[in-house]
Amino acid sequence: MKNRLSITLFVLLFLLLVPVPGSIAQDFPDVCQSGENILPNCNFDQGLNGWQPFLETGSADVSVLQGGGGCHAPLCPAAYIVTQDHFIGGIYQQVAVQKGVNYYANIVWLVFDTLVNDQGINDAVGGGIGRKIGIDPFGGTDPRSPNVVWSPDNWRNDCKICNVEQVTVTAQADTITVFLRLDDTWRLRAAERGYSVPPSKDQFWIDDI
Repeated sequence: MKNRLSITLFVLLFLLLVPVPGSIAQDFPDVCQSGENILPNCNFDQGLNGWQPFLETGSADVSVLQGGGGCHAPLCPAAYIVTQDHFIGGIYQQVAVQKGVNYYANIVWLVFDTLVNDQGINDAVGGGIGRKIGIDPFGGTDPRSPNVVWSPDNWRNDCKICNVEQVTVTAQADTITVFLRLDDTWRLRAAERGYSVPPSKDQFWIDDI
C-alpha cells in the first residue's frame, strides 16, 4: 500500500509524499484525510505540532489561525506565515519512512497574497516569490544542507497549478525531512532597482485541502 502525505499552502497546495511505484500517478488527490497518509497533523488541527518553522534570512511570523475572516484557506484551522519585509524560509517536518525506498513529493497548487502578484510590479522588480520543495533523505533539519534534494525554484505568477515543484529521493535513513521553502525577497530587488514599494504584507495560508 502506498503511503502518502499532503499539506496545502494558501488556497491549495498538495504535498504528496509517496513511495514511488513503477510510474507516478498524474492525478493529485487530497490524501490528508486518507488512511494512507503518513504525515501527522497534516491539517493543523493540532496547531503546529510536528511542524517546525525555519528562517534563512529576514523575518516572518508563523502561527495557526483557527477560522474567521483572517483564515483564507478553504478549511480551517490553517498555518499562517506573514511578513511585512522579506524572508527566505518556510516549514519542515520529519517523517518516519522505510530506508532504501524511493519517496516522491510535489506541490500542485501554490497561491499567496502579495503586491508582487500584480504583473506591473512583478515586471518592475524582476520577479515575484520563489517556491520549491525539498527532501533530506538523511532526515536532517538544516535547509542549507547539501544533502537536501530540491525541486527547481518556481517563480511563475501566471499559473495556479504549475506542476513543476516535484522531487524524488531514496531514503537513506528511517527518517526523511520534507521542506517547503519560500524566497520572499522581492522587496530587496525593488530597493536595488530604486522602485518604491507601498507598505504591505505578504501572507501565506497553509492547510491540507
